[in-house]
Amino acid sequence: MAVDPRVGISLLEMTFMACFATATVLGNSNLFLWQFLRESTMNRIIFLGLFSKQFLAPVLFTYIFSNNSQSPQKPGIELFIMIAGVITTLSFLLVQAYNSNMV
Repeated sequence: MAVDPRVGISLLEMTFMACFATATVLGNSNLFLWQFLRESTMNRIIFLGLFSKQFLAPVLFTYIFSNNSQSPQKPGIELFIMIAGVITTLSFLLVQAYNSNMV
């Protein structure tokens, strides 16, 4: 916020919000995700794969294929890899939640 006042939120505020969101998710044992992960080891493996696709794939892709001549202001393909991972993970969890409620 000190660098660009148009941002409106500081890194400290973002850190506090991230800590609050993490504590809320970890503290709520009634979330579907925890029930899904408790069911079987295969569910944990699937979620680990989805999680790695969502967070590790963009970082690895950027590290391997980064080109220092690119402008840092433009989003690269790693942004779209991350968005695809987020959509895949959320879609999978939505389908699993729907299927568990239909049984």
